[in-house]
Amino acid sequence: MGQPTGVIMPRKKKLTEEQRYWAHRYEAAWHEVFWEIPEWKQMELIEDPLANGRTHKEHAKMVRLLAEDEKFKPKKDYRKIPTDTKELKKINRLS
Repeated sequence: MGQPTGVIMPRKKKLTEEQRYWAHRYEAAWHEVFWEIPEWKQMELIEDPLANGRTHKEHAKMVRLLAEDEKFKPKKDYRKIPTDTKELKKINRLS
């Protein structure tokens, strides 16, 4: 099933330089905070990334505060975020 004939889909707008700047800061902050929280909280975030529980809210708040902190210097590269709990446990054991 596709789009009806004759319907023109709008183009995605390109991000502005400011939007890219903030996206990078928030992503870097997300990674930074993720690796600082306890493993059980990391597991909650990975097991149900779309949840809206206490751990997710605390993580989001810490990310926002860090990203908006003028002293925060985002890194260019991030540690890989695991996609399942087995991988996370393996990474945390190696750290």
